[in-house]
Amino acid sequence: MLQQVFYNKLDTSVTPITTATVATATPGATYQFATVLADPGTGPLGSLLFPGDATVNSSALGFMQAFLSPVNPLAGAAPSRLISLMVSCTGCQLLLDGIVVVDVFEPIASGSVTAITKMSTCITINNFVVSL
Repeated sequence: MLQQVFYNKLDTSVTPITTATVATATPGATYQFATVLADPGTGPLGSLLFPGDATVNSSALGFMQAFLSPVNPLAGAAPSRLISLMVSCTGCQLLLDGIVVVDVFEPIASGSVTAITKMSTCITINNFVVSL
C-alpha cells in the first residue's frame, strides 16, 4: 500500500509542537515537501522524510494518506475486510473516511517527546463503507 506524505520540517527547539500546531496540519494547508512511501515500516518516520539530517530537533508536521480497498476473500462473495490500525507517534490522529479512529495527544499535552503506540478498535470495511 502506498502512502502519500505532505509535510513541513519543524525545528521543535524554536517552535514546539502543541495541539494548536497540530491543528494546522490539514489537507488544505501549504506544505514544503511531498513524497510517496511504499511502506513506512516501524522505524522513525523522520529518518525516511529527512535522510541524512542529524538535527536532533527536526520534526515533520503534516499528514499522510493512503487508500484502502476491501479484499474479496472468495470469488462471488461481497468484499469485506476486518482491520485494526496501529500508530506510534508523539502526536497524531488516524482518520478513516474522515472519522477519528486513533488519537494520540498525550505526549503533546504533557510536553513529552516520547512516542506512544495506540491501536484502533476493529473496523469493518464492507463495499467501501466504513463501520466502526
